[in-house]
Amino acid sequence: NRSSTSNHALFDTVRGPEKLLFSDDSAAEQDRTADNDSLGAFNSNGFMLQASTGNRTNQSGEDFASWTFRKAPSFFDVVTYTGDGLAGRTVAHNLGSVPAVMIIKRTSTSGSNWRVYHTSIGNGQALSLNTTDAAAATTSLWNSTTPTDSVFTLGDNSNVNQSGQTFVAYLFAHDDSDESSIKCGSFSSTSSSSINIDLGWEPQWLLIKTSASTGGWGIFDSQRGFAGFLAQTE
Repeated sequence: NRSSTSNHALFDTVRGPEKLLFSDDSAAEQDRTADNDSLGAFNSNGFMLQASTGNRTNQSGEDFASWTFRKAPSFFDVVTYTGDGLAGRTVAHNLGSVPAVMIIKRTSTSGSNWRVYHTSIGNGQALSLNTTDAAAATTSLWNSTTPTDSVFTLGDNSNVNQSGQTFVAYLFAHDDSDESSIKCGSFSSTSSSSINIDLGWEPQWLLIKTSASTGGWGIFDSQRGFAGFLAQTE
């Protein structure tokens, strides 16, 4: 929702159109079947909105932005799994390349931060999607192990691998080929002048976060114009 205050709402085809997660909150997965504050269905050409009284997806008179990622090799994948609490646990994926960004959330119980792996900070650090925290050192999240083109490795941290709890992982590739459709990278700034980041093509969507210090996540897209900033967390 762009015109009034509301949580960001995340849906995926693996969990189903009525299972909602708040990407700016530590709450558990919400089943919104009863109150219609969800999607109606995923279709072959997009998605359907329900007639809704909630303000997260289809409130009358409100303005919305939506971002949709297709599951495809060397682009994006969605994986669900149940934790076993053991360091060194591996989870298979179908990205077909090494994930550059992994965003993981415990879905079955609340109080779990969204934990973010990014290739630029490596397997010894992590960010939190629902906080403004800087990247922090950790061995219990990724088990000090870089993901491969077939699996990612977890430590025993309850945010990513609590025994008996369910999780969802969103995996983004970093494609360096001539047919590249996605980039995940980093840059340094002094804030004293503008910086040009050369991707080789015009992007449609950008998620950006300062990793060295406290600061909010910012989302930009070509539909609203790249001068339009929509905060994930502030």
